[in-house]
Amino acid sequence: MDLNTLDPLFCCAAKNLLNLCESHNLIMRPTSLVRTLKYQAKLWRQSRSTDEIQGMIENLYNQDCKFLADLISSVGPQHGPWATNAIPGYSWHNWGLAMDVVFVSLNGIKATRKQQIDGTSEGYKIFGHYAKFLDLTWGGDFKRPDYGHVQFEPFELSKKYNLKEINDHFKALGAV
Repeated sequence: MDLNTLDPLFCCAAKNLLNLCESHNLIMRPTSLVRTLKYQAKLWRQSRSTDEIQGMIENLYNQDCKFLADLISSVGPQHGPWATNAIPGYSWHNWGLAMDVVFVSLNGIKATRKQQIDGTSEGYKIFGHYAKFLDLTWGGDFKRPDYGHVQFEPFELSKKYNLKEINDHFKALGAV
């Protein structure tokens, strides 16, 4: 994965984070960087009820956010475990300001699949420590922990932009 696809400021911080981890023999590999709005819509629809999906689509239409409403509708039914609370446009991944990683090895000992997703492992604790040291937000501190996630929040999306502004921003970009 090419870290250079990220926002330039976050790219620098992400590279520093991975280098700090590596300097302590913790190898992390990115699994998700910039996400398309369509992919975000698929992840958001996963594990949600039809009523919740329809409610969000209706809410978006009521706020004159036809672009986002149509996008969520267009990806169709999705199945799988919970993946995100963020609708398209409200994920830092859509802005190039988030990165998901897996913990590959610590001190030359290869991580098992269980360790790659287990937030109590030493590898993710080190990752989280250095993320916070770099003033990044670590997903391990979320209400619903996401140990391999880190993001840069230069502002609070919902306070800087309302749904209509986000809808119009991504529509103008021709983003899908």
